[in-house]
Amino acid sequence: MNNLASAPETQEFNGVMFIFPTDSDSSDFAYLTIGRSRPNRTPGGPWLAETSKSDGFTLIELMITVLVVSILAAIAIPSYAAYARRGKLAEAPATLSTYQIKMEQTYPDNGQYLCPVAAIPPTANFTYTCVATAQTFLVSAIGNGSVADVTYTVNELGNKVTASFNGHAVPASCWLVNGSEC
Repeated sequence: MNNLASAPETQEFNGVMFIFPTDSDSSDFAYLTIGRSRPNRTPGGPWLAETSKSDGFTLIELMITVLVVSILAAIAIPSYAAYARRGKLAEAPATLSTYQIKMEQTYPDNGQYLCPVAAIPPTANFTYTCVATAQTFLVSAIGNGSVADVTYTVNELGNKVTASFNGHAVPASCWLVNGSEC
């Protein structure tokens, strides 16, 4: 008897693996496997010992993936919201600076401060107001929507004040955009 006779003969046809015993004394029949899976036979049998492996993910792997994505989302979403808020806040200081210059330009011509004839148009994020007397003015930006808790002002002396920020009165002598940063 040939010692090599116990190794199985394999033939593949169109992705299907046929395995035939080569030992003539073996009572096992030929069988086939499809794809990557292989028969699970015990060592010492007439064929080589191979374990079957199925493709896919286990429930634990999926749960760990969901957990990691959840942790990343818990960090990223608040950071993005703060970033978007700072972008909306940048509109008010730019508009207030523009109207402060316009108010300063009216003073030499008229001998007093005059608010623009047309009201400062509101935007999606801020509503603007102007109050002027002969020698003083105060232009305010009052937040709307997601920045409703913010109020900025500027006066004839160039004093830039954050009257409220994050819903709290903040007598800051600058325009806050992020916590305590001017």
